Amino acid sequence: MLSCSCPDRGGVAGVHRSARRGQHQLEAFRPSQTAKGSTPNVDRTPLSLFPTRVVWTLALNNQLSAAPTYDSTRAYFPIEGGRIVAYTLATGVREWSVSARPQMEPVAGEGLLFVVEPDLLTARRATDGTVAWQLPFGEKLAVRPIWDNGWLVVATIGGTILAFRGSDGSLMWR
Repeated sequence: MLSCSCPDRGGVAGVHRSARRGQHQLEAFRPSQTAKGSTPNVDRTPLSLFPTRVVWTLALNNQLSAAPTYDSTRAYFPIEGGRIVAYTLATGVREWSVSARPQMEPVAGEGLLFVVEPDLLTARRATDGTVAWQLPFGEKLAVRPIWDNGWLVVATIGGTILAFRGSDGSLMWR
């Protein structure tokens, strides 16, 4: 099961394989809470790492083509057939689906979803999946890109490290 904490929602999302081959499910959880004004029951069982309850469950009905990624409000799933699908973590509602051929796990940051595609580095708007910018990029990456503090950093198998401004794709450092 892959998980990601969602601090602004106070919950956790996760993906797991079901018993049927090739099926994946997305589940969102919220921390268990005691009703206001009530006295908590004394429970002597050991606490789990994440005391949660299932909020919603959704069958993806497709194979994942790469690991999913998350931001504070959405989960992004690269699925078979050259698609990326975005779901709202709070409700499980599908927000958008676009054609894309991710070669590895996408990266989310600064309201964008960064996707390494064959010969392209693409930034898509997290709100609707439209292309914000694209750069020709034929070098094979050693690991998935990293986004931090407004920069998208990539490392090629040839040992080159490149840093792009996340907002517009400008090369900032080589």
